[in-house]
Amino acid sequence: LVLGTVGLVFFACGAFATTAGAAFEATLSTAYTACQFFGWDWGQDHEPKDAPLFSASFLVAILGALLVAFTGMDPVKLTIYTTALAGFCLPFTFIPLLLVANDKRYMGEQTNGRLANVAAIFFLVILCTVTVATLPLFILSGFGGG
Repeated sequence: LVLGTVGLVFFACGAFATTAGAAFEATLSTAYTACQFFGWDWGQDHEPKDAPLFSASFLVAILGALLVAFTGMDPVKLTIYTTALAGFCLPFTFIPLLLVANDKRYMGEQTNGRLANVAAIFFLVILCTVTVATLPLFILSGFGGG
C-alpha cells in the first residue's frame, strides 16, 4: 500500500521472474536427469545441435508442465500426491543401492564398512516406517486435503 501502483508493478514483475526462474530450473533439472540416466550428451557446454536429446528432453519437460497446467489440476494437490508417492517408494530405491554398496564385485575397496551399514540400516528402518505409514496417513488426511 505504501508504494501504490508502482509497488504492485514491482511485486508482479518479481513474482513473475521468480516463478519463471523456478519453472525453467525444474524443466532443466528434468532434462539433465533424463540425459544422465540414459547416457545422452547434455549440459550447457553443448550446442543444441550437438546434444539434440537434451534439447528434446527440455522441450518435452516444458510441454509436460504445460499439459498439466492446461488440465486445470491443482498443482499443490499434485505436489502432495507425488511427494506421498515418493515417500512410499523410498525403501524400494534404497534397498538396491544398499545391496550394490555392499557388493565387492561392483564397489571393490569402496564397499560399505560396518559403520556405514549400521547407519544405512537405521535409515532403512525409518524409510520403511514412512512407507508403512504413508497410505493410512494419506487416507486419514483426506488424501492430502487436510
